[in-house]
Amino acid sequence: MKKQFLTGLLAMALSAGAIAGEVTGYTDATSGSAATAADINANFNALISAINDNNQRITALEEQAAGINTAEGTYNFVEIAVELGGAPGTGFFDGYSQIGTWSSTGSFTFLSDGTFSGTINETFSILFDTTLCDSTQQQCRQAYQPDFSQTATENLGGTWTEDGNSVIATFPEGGSVTFTKAGPRLMVLQEKSIEGGDATNPDLFDFTNLVLLIKQVN
Repeated sequence: MKKQFLTGLLAMALSAGAIAGEVTGYTDATSGSAATAADINANFNALISAINDNNQRITALEEQAAGINTAEGTYNFVEIAVELGGAPGTGFFDGYSQIGTWSSTGSFTFLSDGTFSGTINETFSILFDTTLCDSTQQQCRQAYQPDFSQTATENLGGTWTEDGNSVIATFPEGGSVTFTKAGPRLMVLQEKSIEGGDATNPDLFDFTNLVLLIKQVN
């Protein structure tokens, strides 16, 4: 059976117990002396034993590699996101603009039965403009109103499937996201969406985010 070499990164992630064993029990031949059948058989048996041992260790490496390549497992969740929003409006007080940022952490578990669950702990900040006026509404000015370090917790769940290097997570209320395998223990999601800005919904939002799922080591 052909054995493939593992990358250095993968080999570092595997246990030291998977390293190949040394040949023991070898009898060194003496120059000028005839080798006995017992010595020859002992040397062959030592070599066969080492080959079998190494084959078992290489098979264990392959099994561990297969386990690393599957999405099943528990992951640390990290997300960074930015949202731009605004609308021109039609009156003096109608238009607005805002900037929002998110920095979130959490954990997700992908089970062998094709379901997943996770918790996201969000920290977000929003900076939006507003119009401040005096009591007569005659003297007004534009100002930016900060709303920083807000927190929220979100619980998610659904089903997941694998397709090559892609892992598709589908939510029961509809919609899905596709993670890309970026390494033995890393999945990445990068999204950018622009919504609104039309007659039906004049508010325009531009949302960009980056999500990392980092597989926990058992």
